[in-house]
Amino acid sequence: MRSIHISSRTFADVSAPGKPNRRAVNQKARREFRSFEDARAYVHTLGLKSQEEWNAWRASGARPYDIPSHPYTYYASSGWLSYGDFLGFQIGKVTGEFRTFEDARTYVHTLGLKGTEEWAAWSASGARPYDIPGNPQTYYASSGWLSFPDFLGYAVGKEAQVRQRTDFRSFEDARAYVHTLGLKGTEEWDAWRASGARPYDIPSHPDTYYASSGWMSYGDFLGYAVGNVAGEFRSFEDARAYVHTLGLKSWEEWAAWSASGARPYDVPSHPDQKYASSGWLSYGDFLGYAVGKKARSLIQ
Repeated sequence: MRSIHISSRTFADVSAPGKPNRRAVNQKARREFRSFEDARAYVHTLGLKSQEEWNAWRASGARPYDIPSHPYTYYASSGWLSYGDFLGFQIGKVTGEFRTFEDARTYVHTLGLKGTEEWAAWSASGARPYDIPGNPQTYYASSGWLSFPDFLGYAVGKEAQVRQRTDFRSFEDARAYVHTLGLKGTEEWDAWRASGARPYDIPSHPDTYYASSGWMSYGDFLGYAVGNVAGEFRSFEDARAYVHTLGLKSWEEWAAWSASGARPYDVPSHPDQKYASSGWLSYGDFLGYAVGKKARSLIQ
């Protein structure tokens, strides 16, 4: 009689009856966006005229779940040209037509921008000419780029070269300095860093820069919750139950609340990562506006 070999993967990869395969659900939640062509065609119907209008629309709750909130990232290798092209107000005016570094830098110097926050606000306002790239540090990386201070014009030459990412203070020194400011939440941090008062050698995104050199949490870095770190987060069930009481209706509302300073230190700012293997389904399920079958239907 012929023996039959059954791979151990046969049963390991199949979910129990009535239950979704969590890995498949998570992948669908993140990956089943419309094709670039379909997303672009849909967005063209909205009549948006700038990236600022796009940002307001995507935060309004009107964005379908299968249209990505960051299309330039998701469609980077599948058709993306520019926001003008994606939104429909400058079709065909694409990155290949950007000005030279020297011409772009000369133009930007006339604007009087004093930091990357001002640059980002201006870039998203709709005032940026189509032939000035939104990410000049990437586009001009091999053709003259030094730093944002040099590009914007508020610290040219040697001073600009000093103000580069490699010259940030150590985590301990930066943390000690920031503790003196008395900031009580990420909202206060964001306001302070955008005010122009931030020293050039304190990074604007310390959670990223110091990720592998001491970072624990904003509470610890700012000094209002020293020692209350990621290892003390609530269980998925407790965090989800708490968040359900907030009445948040979208990821954008979650992001705004998370950054407001109201988030308890033991509720993670990135629950999709923290709870990836301990109960996470989707933001709809976690926030409570689409629980159970409805949450799953949004990502299938």
